[in-house]
Amino acid sequence: MVEASKDIDAKVVHNLISCRELAQRSSCDFALSVWSLWQDCPLISLLNAKDFTGLLHQICSNSDGVSLEYFFAISWSIWYNRNQIVHNERGLSPLQVWEMAKRVVDDFQEANLLHLSSTQPSNSGWAAPPPGFFKINVDGASSLDGQGVSGVGVIIRDANGGVLAALCKALPMHYSAEWTELFAMEQGVLLAQEMGVQQAIFESDASAVVQAISQDLCGGESGHLIQGIQNAKLRFLSCSFRHVKRDSNRAAHELAQYAKCKNVSCVWKGVSPPFLDSLFHSGIG
Repeated sequence: MVEASKDIDAKVVHNLISCRELAQRSSCDFALSVWSLWQDCPLISLLNAKDFTGLLHQICSNSDGVSLEYFFAISWSIWYNRNQIVHNERGLSPLQVWEMAKRVVDDFQEANLLHLSSTQPSNSGWAAPPPGFFKINVDGASSLDGQGVSGVGVIIRDANGGVLAALCKALPMHYSAEWTELFAMEQGVLLAQEMGVQQAIFESDASAVVQAISQDLCGGESGHLIQGIQNAKLRFLSCSFRHVKRDSNRAAHELAQYAKCKNVSCVWKGVSPPFLDSLFHSGIG
C-alpha cells in the first residue's frame, strides 16, 4: 500500500513537471514551458523533485502565500489541460495554461478581498467623476478553458451617475485576457469619441493594461493597439487612465460577461441596459 502511494506520488510529479507526452510538435517539455512563465518559479526545486509530497513540503517551507497560490493554480491548470487531452478535447498552449492559472489566482485573491470587505464597513464601489467629466469603465471577459468567444463591456457615466452610453460586444473568437482587456479599452475610447466626450476618465481593473497605456509601452505583439489608444486620446481635451478594483468596475464586468456568454453585441445610448438595474440600485455598480 505504501509503495503504491509512492508510485502515485511520483506519477503526479511526472505529469505536473515532466509531462513530455503533451509537448505536441515541440521538443521542449510542455509542463516546464508553463512553469517557466512564472517569474518566481522555484525551478530547481521542481527539477529535483522526486515526489509531490516532498515538493509540497519544500514549497510550503520556503515560499510566501502568493507563491503557494501560484503553485497550486499552475498545478491545477496543467492537470486540467492534461485531462482535456486524455479525453480527446483540444489542449491549450503553455501560454494559455499560464493565463488560466493567473486568472485562477486573480479570482481567488478577489474572492478573499470581497470576503474581508463584507465583514467591515467599506467605501468600495463606483465613484462619480468630477463635474464636467465622464467616466468610462471598461472590462474584458475570456473563458478559462479557451473555449467560446471573448467579450468586452463599456459604460459611460456622468458626474450624476447618469448613463450616457453602454456597450457589450462579442469578439469574433477567444482571446487571451490581456488582449481582451486591450480590446475593451479600445472600444471604450471609440465609444467615448462617438458620444462627443471631451473630458474623459477611463477605468479598468486590468492593471497591466493601464500601466502599458500610461507608460506608452508600444513594444510587443499588442503594441499597435496601445499606439492606437495613445493616438486617439489626443482628441480629448482631458484624458486619463486609472486602475480600479473589480468591485468598482462591476457594470463593465457584467456587460463583458453578457457579451461573452450570449455571444451578442449591443449598444445603448441615453439609457441603461435593463440587466444592470439591480446593480445600480445596490449602489455598487
